[in-house]
Amino acid sequence: MKTLLRLMTGLWISAVILIPGFMQAQSEQLSSIYWFDWSQDGTRIGVASSDGIRIYDADFNLIAFRPQPDPTGAISLRSLSPDGSRLATLHEIWDSNTLETLLQFDPTYILGEWSSDGRYISAVSPNTVREILIFDAETGVLARTVTPQIPLDGVIPAWNPDNTQFATTENHKNLILLSASTGEVVARYPHEDVLNTLAWSPDGTKLAYDGFAQVEPGTPGSHDVGGLIVRYSVYITDVVTGQILYTITGLPDGVRNLIWSPDGTQLLTEIGFGMIFVWDTQTGQIIDSYKTPPYLLTGIEYSPIGGRVIMSFNPYINMDLPNREAFIAQSTFTGDYLGGLIQLAVPAPSLERLRRLTERCGMADVTEGALLAQAELNTLSAFIQQVETLSDDQIPPGCAADLIAVAQALQAQGEE
Repeated sequence: MKTLLRLMTGLWISAVILIPGFMQAQSEQLSSIYWFDWSQDGTRIGVASSDGIRIYDADFNLIAFRPQPDPTGAISLRSLSPDGSRLATLHEIWDSNTLETLLQFDPTYILGEWSSDGRYISAVSPNTVREILIFDAETGVLARTVTPQIPLDGVIPAWNPDNTQFATTENHKNLILLSASTGEVVARYPHEDVLNTLAWSPDGTKLAYDGFAQVEPGTPGSHDVGGLIVRYSVYITDVVTGQILYTITGLPDGVRNLIWSPDGTQLLTEIGFGMIFVWDTQTGQIIDSYKTPPYLLTGIEYSPIGGRVIMSFNPYINMDLPNREAFIAQSTFTGDYLGGLIQLAVPAPSLERLRRLTERCGMADVTEGALLAQAELNTLSAFIQQVETLSDDQIPPGCAADLIAVAQALQAQGEE
């Protein structure tokens, strides 16, 4: 077992600072943001806020808006379909171009994830969490019911990329893999930590998950939380063997989100409120970090291509006056700071990352003269010009914006 122990001391954390140049683009000011999602083809961004749901294109041009009729109960966006044509709320499926309701489901169920081809959508009951329902996403007809052979403990099952298995936990301890067709336990991997967030790698071979454990005083990487000595960790496990490939421990706070990059080479962890680390999944090393002001970050996700991340903020939630004033002084937010914003940013920019994205977009031949032949910063302007001149037939949706953003971030680094 290859285990990486990374202890994060207070000194190390203090070096993580807000990087204003990290931001690439931002939306207009919105009301408080509860949820967002990016369609897998990169063409749509859905945002749920306290006044309704908005659909944007990749450049933040507003496509549609559906107001919230009841200001006391905001609509919650669950996810956009893989092709971006539909979106799921807690209990309904809407057309993402018109935001008209297409299907309504029993309000006792919470809609979950789309199948990779968009034909089906999963749902669970928050009251019992005893079964997983698979609905036809076109007709709303129940396609099948998956009854797990174990009682689910409240962790919403995560569907693997080929839709053959669900990952969940048993008593918040054991990591469980279930057959998506029969509910049979395919694998059970015991764990000492209390497990929470589960995230499949894009190729379905690994699971990332976070956990915390009560430990003895003085344990390396532990923290006193309300009189309890706890240790926060993130694990990457091989789902076939159950072998823990990497252990990242000594985190300064609990994990709120785990997101794999689309190519599986990076794992983004959101820790506490507004502390972000980007890990190399091949080495377990930190390759980038970002510290937002306290109590601001409400969500984060990679773009479908993997060059950018999208972040949502509610600037004034739980912030006292001195923090608000300091935030305004050092940030590029505009407006009166009463609402939320969506921002696009580039994590861990590097020439190697740009090469990988170029290959992922199927553009290695097109851009070889500008980038691949001479990997130097002085080739980036020519690279950007080339990408800007490509037609829609030459570049997949979402690729151009990501490639240009990474190249510009590299240029900005070279100017510092």
